[in-house]
Amino acid sequence: MRRASTETNITPIYSATILVIAALFLIGLLSGQQWTTPETLWSVLQGQGSIIERVSVLELRLPRNLLAMLGGAALGAAGAIMQGVTRNSLASPGLTGVIAAAAFGVVGTQTFFTPDALWLPVISLCGGLLGGMLTFVIAGRGRLQPERVVLAGIAVTALCTALTTGTLLVSGSEAAELYYWLAGSLMGRGWLQLKLVAVWLILPLVAVLLLRRPFRVLQLDDELALAMGLAVGRWRLLFLVLALIMAAALVSVTGPVIFIGLVAPHIARRLIRNQFQHWLPLSALLGGLLLLAADTLARQLAFPQELPVGMLTALIGAPWLLYLLNSREPAHVANTREPHKKPLLQRTTILFWLGCGLIFLTPWLGLQFGATDLSWQQVLAGLLGEGSSHVERVVMDLRLPRTLIGLVIGIHFALSGWLLQLLTRNPLAEAGILGISGGASLVAVAAFVVGDWIQSGDNPYGGIPFALQYLPLLAMLGGLLAALAVYGLSLRNGGLSPVKLTLTGAVLAGMLHALTTGGLAFWGHAHTELVAQWLAGSLYGTTWAHLEALLPWTALGMIGVLILLRPLSAMQLEDEQARSLGLNLNRWRAIALVVAALMAASAVGIVGPVGFIGLLVPHISRRLAGSGLLVQFLMCTALGATLAVVADTLGRTIFAPYELPVGVVSAALGVPFFLYLLSRQP
Repeated sequence: MRRASTETNITPIYSATILVIAALFLIGLLSGQQWTTPETLWSVLQGQGSIIERVSVLELRLPRNLLAMLGGAALGAAGAIMQGVTRNSLASPGLTGVIAAAAFGVVGTQTFFTPDALWLPVISLCGGLLGGMLTFVIAGRGRLQPERVVLAGIAVTALCTALTTGTLLVSGSEAAELYYWLAGSLMGRGWLQLKLVAVWLILPLVAVLLLRRPFRVLQLDDELALAMGLAVGRWRLLFLVLALIMAAALVSVTGPVIFIGLVAPHIARRLIRNQFQHWLPLSALLGGLLLLAADTLARQLAFPQELPVGMLTALIGAPWLLYLLNSREPAHVANTREPHKKPLLQRTTILFWLGCGLIFLTPWLGLQFGATDLSWQQVLAGLLGEGSSHVERVVMDLRLPRTLIGLVIGIHFALSGWLLQLLTRNPLAEAGILGISGGASLVAVAAFVVGDWIQSGDNPYGGIPFALQYLPLLAMLGGLLAALAVYGLSLRNGGLSPVKLTLTGAVLAGMLHALTTGGLAFWGHAHTELVAQWLAGSLYGTTWAHLEALLPWTALGMIGVLILLRPLSAMQLEDEQARSLGLNLNRWRAIALVVAALMAASAVGIVGPVGFIGLLVPHISRRLAGSGLLVQFLMCTALGATLAVVADTLGRTIFAPYELPVGVVSAALGVPFFLYLLSRQP
């Protein structure tokens, strides 16, 4: 009796959820370009009504509602599986590489081939399965440690996102349509799309609902589950494969919709408390409810046009998840200090000269190679003003400023990521993960829309000069606002929790990315290719003026980092120990966050988001230099500059005269190496 009194009566929760789903389903049948009266709907369902009314209800709205309900249920169940199996409250199809890999498979296939619609779910499934299995293979050495799952998932997602962005740059006139698909949308989805994915959604969903008992046992400690006779490894793999199938299949027809799989399990777990046998079915019901609600709103908020449903799921899901994070500290979060490892290179002198050599030798790569390769003698003659006018122009006006900007932005992103990882004591933190790059990108994209309003006219590109003129300043403002939002939302009882800072940043980053992609898709065709180039992170077209605009922020950031070295060392202790040394943790964490945001956002304003440098370089620096912060700082500076210039040089030469953005190449170079490092960890 005592046990029963502590449990929540789950029947009213199920009943209320089903009633809301039914109401939303009815509203979805009634709403559209022209609202249908209940009387007309009833007559249509009886086989009466006009042809237009029957087509509108039975061929357009009914399959769309069914797809939203079924797809949302699949995402909710997939998110609960991933969070339960990995014991990580951040795990979801969107953060484990599944959705990004599936989206890349579809975008790449549609760009370079013309596949039949019947093949799209299979292509999406193959991409999602490869991405998800790569994540879990890398993270699953021994046990599925939560921090390893998130790290591997972010790396795979970064690689697939970069490859998708690079593919969009060569998709030509199809870019705008693909951007709308990438924003997530159910517009125009009918019986064909529902039939294509129904079997891939229904069968795995039924299977996981029937297997609730082994799923509940998997929530226990592995030793206890084994003692109960459960083959933990096999069941874990089975559940993950079923979750991957559901998430990847849905991507093929709706595009990426990431927040449903993250938020629905959180809400369900909050409602059921400790009754884990209800977690999977309630997560599925809530997933269907959320996607139905988002799709219904998407059809009405910008009537007669439609908003991408991915924007609405972000606006619905992110605030709720932020509320959950502020109501109590979530369990199973990644908050780890990396164990101290012996540095690969023992002597600081060796590291210093290695860094200096990289800084001074790397620029020669950028000066020599490009659409037309130059010898080192020609480069030297161009620098000294003794070469031909053509060589001098190529070296001094085109390649030298671009190479120097590459050095500087590499330093910006690397030091920003290093600061954020020290600040949060979390190895997955960087400007993109914590929302700083997302805030800068969203404001920059909005600048083009505002430019259209200010310089409206017959020319569809009338707003571009305005946007480009103020882009660095606006991007910096957006990054700072995002950083301040993360800081403010992370405060709890007067203290700043590194755990909550990381989680809040991840949620905000997902919302900002969804809003940016959705805004670009909803905006139209006029500037899609230009903004896509910038969002990919590109040094194309950078000049001496850009370098002059960036250098003051470089100097300010470097000074700020040097001032922060001593407080950062103390921050690596437990909070009580740091406070006993007289350190005002909240103040120094706020200062470190502002410095990191300034460095990242100022670089984003010049070249766009180049996120993976800030995630990869600090890891390599710590592995080379050990625990000394000053030596790590020097290595981050050298390696960040080197990686950016090498990536830009490769991007200019591999497919010359065409260029790959530095953001795409840096991810393609960095992600495999990062995954290798992660796989080598015990």
